Amino acid sequence: MVSVLASDEPETSKQASGELVSDVEMYWISDHYNELIELYGGEWIAVVDDRVVAHALTTPELREMLDLLGVTSIFLEKIPRRDDEIGFVVA
Repeated sequence: MVSVLASDEPETSKQASGELVSDVEMYWISDHYNELIELYGGEWIAVVDDRVVAHALTTPELREMLDLLGVTSIFLEKIPRRDDEIGFVVA
């Protein structure tokens, strides 16, 4: 898992899963995108604040890991391989 300092971008909030999830995750992913592709290309990652808390090849596997960790408010993203399309999901 990767843990890098969060960006200095302003924080705004969105509601997801009954709790607030901030844009910090999107800014952080953007700031560390190349590193994430190298580490997790082709996988789904779960980001909380400024770190990846879990990763897996499928969302059901990732959800299972997150349930075990007790994480309820997260930002999910599929990290593409270099030639894949980008997709964001707030869960």
